[in-house]
Amino acid sequence: MVDVMKLDIHASEHNVLTATLAKLLEQEARTAEEKVGRLMQQYRARGLAVVGLEETLEALANGQVDELLISGALEETHPLPEEVRAILAPELPDSEGGTASEEPRQASLPDLLVTKARQSGATVTFIEDAALLESVGGVAAFLRWRG
Repeated sequence: MVDVMKLDIHASEHNVLTATLAKLLEQEARTAEEKVGRLMQQYRARGLAVVGLEETLEALANGQVDELLISGALEETHPLPEEVRAILAPELPDSEGGTASEEPRQASLPDLLVTKARQSGATVTFIEDAALLESVGGVAAFLRWRG
């Protein structure tokens, strides 16, 4: 990123650092907004994108996700472990401690999403502005291929 800022020539290091960090945060917010906008266009055009928790988990389980977009507020909206279909998280133990049954698993959804993304080599992007992904449940993904 290259940008020009006007600062007083006698500005302290602290003031320069503060101004620089503010610019970086501004650029990061703009980039996140653009990325979510591209994803929504792809999704609406039935392109290489999915939105919502269930659809994103399915795509992650299939190894289709290229980049996971996850709201920074997802841990607040899903703070406790929740039931997940066994097919989406077969590696997690069921209530008996095994992995062979079709019984739903208990999982922290934010942790499961990030773990599955990392396991499949997908990029994880945290979107700090919760409003950007609020309409789709706080999670979406760009896909490598359509399933």
